[in-house]
Amino acid sequence: MNDITIVDQVLAISGIVAETVCLACFLFKGAARVLPRFACYLAYTAIVDILGYLIYLYGNAQCYWYAYTTISLTGYVFELVVMWELVSQLTRTTRPEVALIARRIAFLLLVAFFAMATIMACLVSYRGVEFLVGTSLHSDLAFGVFRVLVYFAILALVQIRGIGWNEHHAQVAVCLSFYAVFSLFGEIAHEYAASMPYQYGGFAMIERARCGACCVTWLLLSCHMFTYRDRDSSNVRSVESVKYHDIKAF
Repeated sequence: MNDITIVDQVLAISGIVAETVCLACFLFKGAARVLPRFACYLAYTAIVDILGYLIYLYGNAQCYWYAYTTISLTGYVFELVVMWELVSQLTRTTRPEVALIARRIAFLLLVAFFAMATIMACLVSYRGVEFLVGTSLHSDLAFGVFRVLVYFAILALVQIRGIGWNEHHAQVAVCLSFYAVFSLFGEIAHEYAASMPYQYGGFAMIERARCGACCVTWLLLSCHMFTYRDRDSSNVRSVESVKYHDIKAF
């Protein structure tokens, strides 16, 4: 596969660097203890992007297609785990019965969102593409719609719970919502690119735009993690300093 351009290489390397920097900020700031599954997801995306880049450089089209399909399916599973981690932590309360009801409602909403997204994706007809390519595009579109609905519901849950928008859960939800919306626009644009004479050229342009959005997402989240200051730890330090000065004055 020797049709990769300088733009593709720059975007691919930028995406890998942005994911690695975001993961490093998560580990350095201790946010991985708050959202461990999301930290694992960051590590997974960085690893598979490196492997995908190497396969794209030195492999053939069939090998890359199989790798892309496998990475997409496993990526869906990882994102589902991240979604459930955010929902579980946002619905956690001191009353177990309330938390149980909230999680059951969340599970029913996830099922409803998945059914709605699948129906919407099946209504789209990708003309002029192979069967396997069309199946992959339908799957990507279905999960894209599902992802947008879930992250918007998580943002609404953040607002309902009154959690500050500077907290880890809110910032992760905001960044993932931004990428989900941009990715969904890319999936919708794929329908029009499929009907173009040079359809794979259109696919490449859409994937470049989506890769750019991915870089922006991880860099924004990295900036938040790097500048974030844990209020609980700062309060502990202030209390310890007060006790120290009181003892010294005594």
